Amino acid sequence: MSGRRNFSELKQPILDDPVRAERFAAAREEAESEHRAFALDELRRRLGVSQDQLADALGIGQPAVSLALREAKTLGAIRRLVAGMDPEASVEVTVVRHGERVPLDV
Repeated sequence: MSGRRNFSELKQPILDDPVRAERFAAAREEAESEHRAFALDELRRRLGVSQDQLADALGIGQPAVSLALREAKTLGAIRRLVAGMDPEASVEVTVVRHGERVPLDV
């Protein structure tokens, strides 16, 4: 045997320790938040919308737009940001499992 362990075996001691599990969960949430912020900012750039233009469309200041892009955690918040970028755009949710795609009407 090579002595190699899979990720689940390596992760289990972290999840069994409440302090480490909380740090793990916080790091995961931060990574997910950064991923959402990057995706929303990339969309904004693709649509050719500046943060100032988005701020005007949403009726908020540019610093609030920057914060909103980083903090958007709900579907409603994401929809508002996308609508501010392009009123004709929509946000769709699709569940993908084993190659099957099921659109959700949410």
